Amino acid sequence: MKEKILSTRSPLGEPIALYKNIWEGNNPRKSLAIVAGLQGDSLNGVWVAAKLSRFMREIEDGRETDYQLTGTVQIFPVVNIRAFESASPAWSFDNLNMDMAFPGNESGDLNEKISAALLDHTSGSTYGLVLQTGEEHYEDYPHLKLFASSRKKRRLAGFFNLAIARTVQNIPPRNLHLASHWEDNNVQAFIISAGRAKSVDHKICDLMFGGILNFMLEAGLLTHGAIKSGKSDIRFYGPENELVILSPASGLFKAEVDVGSEVKKGQALGHLLDIYSGETVGQAVAPESGQLVSLLRHPVAHKQAPLAVILTGEKRRWPWHFL
Repeated sequence: MKEKILSTRSPLGEPIALYKNIWEGNNPRKSLAIVAGLQGDSLNGVWVAAKLSRFMREIEDGRETDYQLTGTVQIFPVVNIRAFESASPAWSFDNLNMDMAFPGNESGDLNEKISAALLDHTSGSTYGLVLQTGEEHYEDYPHLKLFASSRKKRRLAGFFNLAIARTVQNIPPRNLHLASHWEDNNVQAFIISAGRAKSVDHKICDLMFGGILNFMLEAGLLTHGAIKSGKSDIRFYGPENELVILSPASGLFKAEVDVGSEVKKGQALGHLLDIYSGETVGQAVAPESGQLVSLLRHPVAHKQAPLAVILTGEKRRWPWHFL
C-alpha cells in the first residue's frame, strides 16, 4: 500500500523521500490520483488525504464490507514535506511554490526532482485531484477550480457536492501547475480549494471527504451495495465573473462578512483602522452583487492589496439533462 517513489538527499545531506499510498481494484483502466501538501501550510488537504487513506485501508482489510474498490486510487498525502514540517507554504531553502514547479526535472534541484517524480506517477491517471486551501493570509469558500472545461468535466463536477466551480484564467504561469500538465496528458483534472492555511477545519474536511467519495462512486472507482452517487446543483464561473476588491487604504482590516456570503451591491465588506490612532481610514464595499469566495484573514492590509474576490455577473447553471 505505502510505496516510496523517490529517495534523494537535501542540500544539507538529510535524506528526503516521497511516498504514495496505492490501491488497485479489478478495473485498473479507471484511476484517480489525489495530491495534497503541495504547500506546506495547506493542512485541510493533508488531513483529508490521511482520512481517505485510512478509509481505503478499511476497504482493503474488509472492515468496510459494503464498499468495493473497482479502479486504482493513488494518494499522495504530503508532497512538500520540508515545508510541511515548518507549516510554511514553501521550503525556506528555495522558497519555491511546489505547485509552480512542474514539469520538474529528474536531474534538477530537490523540488524539481519531486515534481518530476510526482508527474511521472500521476500523468497516466484517468482523473487527478489537487487538495489545497486559500492563498496565504486568505480564506476560500469550498469550491472547485478547473484549468479546462468540457461537457464531461462539468457533469462530474457536480458530484463533489460543492456549490461553485471556477475556471482558472489562461495565463502563462498556469503552465507550471500540476493540474495544467495533467490536462496536457488527458487527465481529467480538478482542484478543491477550501478554508485557510495553517489550520484544519473539520467541517470543511468532512465536506471534502464526503464529496470525494461521492465522486469516486460516480466515476466507477468505488461501488457500494446500497449507496449510489448523488449529484448536486453547481454554478460555474469564468474569469470574467471574478471581481477583485482592493483595499482603499493601508491599515488593520476587520471583515464584516464571511466567505460564502451572498453580498449586495454597496454592502460593506469590512473597514480599515489606522494602526496608531485606531481611527477608521477606509471601508471596502461590494461594487456588484455576488458570492464572496475568497477573503483576507490577515489583519494587515496595504493600499490596493486584494481584500476579497466576489463571483458576480451571469452564473451558468448547467441543467443536468444537457450534460
